[in-house]
Amino acid sequence: MAFVGSANLLLSPLHYLWLCELGVLSPTGRCHTLGADADGYVPGEGVASLLLKPLQKAIQDNDNIHAVIKGTSVNHGGRAGSPTAPRTKQQTEVFVNAWKAANINPENITYLEAHGTGTEVGDQVEVKALRNAFKQFTKKTGFCCIGSAKAHIGHTEGAAGITGVMKAILSLKNRTIPAMPNFENLNPSIKLDDSPFFINSNRKPQKWEDGDGNPLFVGINSFGVGGAYAHVVLEEFKMNGAEITCNNIDSDKDEIILFSAKTEEQLKNSAKRFKNYIEETIRSDNTNLRDIAYTLQVGREFFQERLAVIVKSKDELVRKLGGFLDNKEGVVGLLRGNSRKNKDLNTHSSAEQESSVITSMQTGQLIEVANLWVNGLRINWQEIYKNDVGQRISLPTYPFAKERCWASSSEVTGETSASEGIARLHPLIDSNVSTLEEQKFRKTLHGNEFYLKDHIVMNYRVLPGIAYLEMVRAAGRIAKGIQVKLIRNIIWASPISVKEKREDVYIGLYPNKDTVGYEVSTNGGGEKVIHSQGGIIYETEDDRQTNSQVGKLEFDIDEIKARCPEIKKKEEIYALFKSKGIRYGPGFICIEEIHGNGREALSRICLPEEVSGGFKDYVLHPSVMDGAFQTAISIAEDVQTLQKDLYLPFALGELNIKRSLTENCYAYVTSVKGNIRGNTGIKKFNISIIDEDGNVLVQMKDFSVRALRRGDGYRSGERSSAFRDSLYFHPAWDMVNLEGTTDKDGTGTILIFDQGEEVFYKKKEKSCGLENAEEVIHVIPGLEYRELSKNVYQINPEVQTDYERLLEDLNQKKLRPIHILHVWNYLQEINALIQRGDFEKCLKRGIYSIFYLSKAIMRFQSNEKIKLLYLFHNSKKVISPQDVAVAGLARSIKLENPVYDYKTVELDRGELDAGVLRIAMKELLSTSNKDQTEIRYEGNRRFVRRVVALDIGKGRSYNGEMQVSLKQNGVYLITGGTGGLGLIFARYLSSRYNARLVLTGRRELSERQCKRIREVEESGGEVLYIQADVCKLSDMERVVTRTKDRFQRIDGVIHSAGVIKDSFILKKDSLSFEEVLSPKVYGLINLDWVTRNENLTFFVMFSSIVSVIGNIGQSDYASGNRFMDSYAGLREVLREAGKRNGISVSINWPLWKEGGMTLNEETERSLLNKSGMRALNTEEGIKAFEMALVTGEHQFVVIDGDKKR
Repeated sequence: MAFVGSANLLLSPLHYLWLCELGVLSPTGRCHTLGADADGYVPGEGVASLLLKPLQKAIQDNDNIHAVIKGTSVNHGGRAGSPTAPRTKQQTEVFVNAWKAANINPENITYLEAHGTGTEVGDQVEVKALRNAFKQFTKKTGFCCIGSAKAHIGHTEGAAGITGVMKAILSLKNRTIPAMPNFENLNPSIKLDDSPFFINSNRKPQKWEDGDGNPLFVGINSFGVGGAYAHVVLEEFKMNGAEITCNNIDSDKDEIILFSAKTEEQLKNSAKRFKNYIEETIRSDNTNLRDIAYTLQVGREFFQERLAVIVKSKDELVRKLGGFLDNKEGVVGLLRGNSRKNKDLNTHSSAEQESSVITSMQTGQLIEVANLWVNGLRINWQEIYKNDVGQRISLPTYPFAKERCWASSSEVTGETSASEGIARLHPLIDSNVSTLEEQKFRKTLHGNEFYLKDHIVMNYRVLPGIAYLEMVRAAGRIAKGIQVKLIRNIIWASPISVKEKREDVYIGLYPNKDTVGYEVSTNGGGEKVIHSQGGIIYETEDDRQTNSQVGKLEFDIDEIKARCPEIKKKEEIYALFKSKGIRYGPGFICIEEIHGNGREALSRICLPEEVSGGFKDYVLHPSVMDGAFQTAISIAEDVQTLQKDLYLPFALGELNIKRSLTENCYAYVTSVKGNIRGNTGIKKFNISIIDEDGNVLVQMKDFSVRALRRGDGYRSGERSSAFRDSLYFHPAWDMVNLEGTTDKDGTGTILIFDQGEEVFYKKKEKSCGLENAEEVIHVIPGLEYRELSKNVYQINPEVQTDYERLLEDLNQKKLRPIHILHVWNYLQEINALIQRGDFEKCLKRGIYSIFYLSKAIMRFQSNEKIKLLYLFHNSKKVISPQDVAVAGLARSIKLENPVYDYKTVELDRGELDAGVLRIAMKELLSTSNKDQTEIRYEGNRRFVRRVVALDIGKGRSYNGEMQVSLKQNGVYLITGGTGGLGLIFARYLSSRYNARLVLTGRRELSERQCKRIREVEESGGEVLYIQADVCKLSDMERVVTRTKDRFQRIDGVIHSAGVIKDSFILKKDSLSFEEVLSPKVYGLINLDWVTRNENLTFFVMFSSIVSVIGNIGQSDYASGNRFMDSYAGLREVLREAGKRNGISVSINWPLWKEGGMTLNEETERSLLNKSGMRALNTEEGIKAFEMALVTGEHQFVVIDGDKKR
């Protein structure tokens, strides 16, 4: 059994305010489904629940069956221009699929409950889809009535689907089709002539007859705003081909009617409701008394207050209930009791008592049985009816006590803005402008607000950093109705300033797994500018559980003052700020004095009288909180060597709200040890705002300020250089011990792809980790599929079906491997540059093998936790990019199916001995470390590959002067030169360096591409286009020959060629996998080989961030790019050996705004919400390219966004 239900309650005006702002509400307040008068959306409220049960079980249990579910279908419209755009094809498919599942001809459906929102386009598409579906089965017309519950009660939104089902069930039970309310004229875009459909527009219900005595059928539509479509077919329930009928003649036999409740008042309410129900509903219908008694005896939970009524008829029951409600005494056959007052009886009946009760029931001694029950005896009523089961029927349910739950006035009271005449949700939030795609709030800044006019930085009215956080806190509170406790990972990317014109500020909220991400943005010049990002965490039942600081939470103010002998008074403090370009007005002059010693400071903060009036409207009042920030900045100003700089906030690790702020308080600030980072001028502080008794009100960790140096811009929308540093990352190997225990008891079946040399047999007795395995299956490469011996198989590495046969055979033998070790390529050291045949063999036994194996696993073991380890030999001097590429595949597979845990392990050892196997088995059987994909062993030291922020000043060859190795009139070869990024860099090199460019591509130039190449040449350079396939060595040899014939040399190479064919790995075939992989693998090898003797200054590979983080549907693309990243390291080894010229660097690009895939605002927002990344603009991409050429890193990762996410 299963309860299904939904609820939609509109308990706040915010929903209506939002709908009003969207302008979608119906002015008439009526939903005109299918009508010409449709004028908007009508929200509705509803709560509904149904119990689902197998039909035969329900019949067996004599349940009251309302209807039978004959068939269902659900699908999705897929990607559309708008999430609300209806799709005719998918709707048609869902109808047809449901009818096929129900095994019926839709001619039998004589009523259809439509989705019918009353919108012109939505109704039109729905009717069109229905017509398309019906005409596949029948040409009959005018036999199916169409209606919608939304015309009656509005759109119950999340409960709309079950609302339609409930209406359909009631129509079936009453054999009545309600008239369509508010319907006058048909929507002119909808044609019902010569269709199966008609509308009951007679303003009165229509009797629903089956004609031939067959059960009635109804179809129900329910569509989701994001493109989900569902259709259900219900059948009228009939027993053995006829309606269930009951004997309406009450027999002379007495029945016991039972009532119980938790209180006397509820017991009387129950009796009153039941009396009214009998009088108004079932007094004269075919419901018999026995079924009433049976339902109340076996179908209800019993409480302490009890009433039993012994009657022969429904009329007698009505009379006796009336007597009980009127408090009449001496009513025969009416017994009252309380189970708790008779503890001796308040127990399960014994076998002897049960026998006595059954005898009493059979002999008509009902008074005795009723008396036992009202006084607490727990009677097994099912046993009484064992041989004479009654019929469950629908009767009034329990009269729950009603309790008013008022919303707090502080949650719904708006503040009126006199300037705009609208209700404000908060002083820093004017309105909720959310859509179905995102939660968003807006604040319009005019410049005369105290937090702007009293906060002047470099002659700009600048919104204080703390105001962003109060905005975010208030938005989070409004959105979820729960207090925000923590705000974390805060970045102030750029300031918001207001000049002559007003500025609209938007606060967006984006739910993640453990936090709700936020961004504060404006639309400066029509382009979205993000000013702040971070995440919020809501309050829990135990506030202290979310407190990240362990230890003493209270402070001794006098003790702190004693440690801080240096005192600054108000006048001195604000004079210093003014000298640095910050002018505070009366509302922000809040520090009375600061006690300090250079490492810590304590300031006394008093809320200025000018802004005290609205103090209670804030949780984080801008003046008080900014006073704490001012205190931290004052410590930074104490560093003599840095006093020439102005310090401004740019990051905050965590803000923890513990108690409400007080108007008079202290800010205690400590400098984080070692926080001055080189010459960057970055300082970090921890801040506690405490009341006058030393109790903590608000705590802030890792508050970071940065020196704004001369020449740095400071205007609204300008990205701070501190934030820009987060663009650049590089890989690093961190030494990390293997964590977690080895699950010796639960290893299950281990599948090993070994080299056929029986190495595992030889080592099995040498404690290599296989001793406790239940079964070990060996798979060796060969020409065809064979079972060589018990637990030893041979497969062809290049044949997909061999992998499937292997798993199918193992499944039939109940050997389902959950641990897989792959060592086919261990010690296969292939020189990819010349041994083409051996290299291809290595790929087939490596990445292609993992690809085929993964497809087979997903087919036969899709829901099982699988751990796979790919083991290979690698070192700093012997690099195997063909094996490293498996890591890209592994990351994407983990995203496609999170229960799979794939890892690559590289070792610098030689022979595959017991020691190597012991390491491999420990890794394979470890129960932890799932987030580690690439692992390396150097001796016994274990390293994990991670991507970390790049400290530019520490690059191996960075000289601090940004001397990019690009030449005026240089000759540069760009593969994929007519693609998005290829043309961007062609224009850049042409316009800035008058470069002579050789662009390659697989196809002839289109007219559009010719035009773009002419534009490149017009910018100052010269272009030669050569049609060539980078995957063909002969083509690339021809490219080099023609380039040198034309320009005599090649100064640099950019490998930008690539193909994307996104698809889940289960649906991806080997041909498309190879097509994506080839330009990244063979294309790169060919390009490097043909330019090996050229005097290059650089060889740049355009890789993707996908190789670092993986991506669903891009297992091949991630693998190819991970190959390039590793190949860059291999080429650097060759360069250092004198076998190559020019630095090698693989740049892992994120999505670009202009290059490659073009992103709309919605996609950009989704990207930022899900991954913390935003699309890269061209200017930042060019700067990243230049930086990559001077850092000395062979892999250079570019990520624009929040690096902490």
